[in-house]
Amino acid sequence: QVQPLSPLYDPTSAISLLEYKFSKSIRLLSETKRPDIAFIEGQNELDTLEVQDIAISLSELYNMYRIDLPNSDYIDTLYDVVVIAKPRSAFSEEDKYKLDQYLMYGGRILWLIDPVIAEFDSLRSTGEFTSVDYPLDIMDQLIQYGARVNNNIIQDKQCSHIKVPYGNTFQDRPWLYNPVITGFNKQHPISANIDAVEAKFVSSIDTTAVPGIRKTILLTTSANSRFLMSPARINYNIVQSQYMPTDEQFNKPNLPVAVLLEGEFPSAFSTRKPTAKAMERRRLGNGPYAERSIPTKQIVVSDGDMIRNYVDADGKIYPLGANNIERYIFGNKDFLMNCIEYLTDNTGLMETRAKEVKLRPIDKEQVEANRTQWQLINIGAPVLLIYLFSGIY
Repeated sequence: QVQPLSPLYDPTSAISLLEYKFSKSIRLLSETKRPDIAFIEGQNELDTLEVQDIAISLSELYNMYRIDLPNSDYIDTLYDVVVIAKPRSAFSEEDKYKLDQYLMYGGRILWLIDPVIAEFDSLRSTGEFTSVDYPLDIMDQLIQYGARVNNNIIQDKQCSHIKVPYGNTFQDRPWLYNPVITGFNKQHPISANIDAVEAKFVSSIDTTAVPGIRKTILLTTSANSRFLMSPARINYNIVQSQYMPTDEQFNKPNLPVAVLLEGEFPSAFSTRKPTAKAMERRRLGNGPYAERSIPTKQIVVSDGDMIRNYVDADGKIYPLGANNIERYIFGNKDFLMNCIEYLTDNTGLMETRAKEVKLRPIDKEQVEANRTQWQLINIGAPVLLIYLFSGIY
């Protein structure tokens, strides 16, 4: 049995977030300059329509830009955060150097990377496809920063549904390639007190040993997950119970799919200094070649579609995280907004998001049993006390 969706929102989280929301509102009212956020272009990333929903939400708090990376000599650190949203073509050595030096000079990056080509649209025409790797040529750089996005595709029994043809109608069937992520790091402000996140053809992330870099897992799959190495054959048959993997096959629990990296990063060009110096002579990058960064941070998410809103054939934009089959809006936007806010937050305000407030509700049974007694105490006693003190006076 595939695990169904259940109520995921904890009502106590609204109380826990009160301090954060008040503090954030005060900060926004007192700020004189809004942070600058830039989406990278040039490697066939998601276009403006595909990220319009989150861009509109971000524009309420931040100044929004787009950077044509191949046609820029560097990424100005005046941009507080750059977002790389599902690149689908290779990064050139020049572009990798610009990103590296932006990071070395204190820039912050949100990576949303799909290592494997796997699109649901491919199933509509053929009924199946074989996944292949994207030729991004960026994974070697991420490994040197502390994270490796693996060339695999995760299956998870805790998943959303798709509609499949059945006779003259359609039926909702679980789609193992769309995990519903509820494995949150509740101790970290980015992932504390958020709703479930829906992923699509997501991959696992491994952390690598890099001295001085602190790694925090933000999101993981459920306890009933596994992965298929690419190339993998994807088809509709898996929605039928006879083709469903057995419980024993879901033997890779709690796979990381989002990782926060913080610290002083080594340059990805530290072992290729002649190349770095050649880039410096061409006046690429933010200045003289820097071999180590100042303290900064970046987030790696192994699903480019996590930030993608659906756009229909008429150009209508749907809310990010909306799933019409489940009739549910998942917490994708909240999670990504938290990522951006954490990357731009220099005050520690985000830490208040992770606070927990224990609610202690009244015992309803005792209230009903002693209803008359408490009514007399709360209504009659104050009146009697007023008469008593008045009489004494």
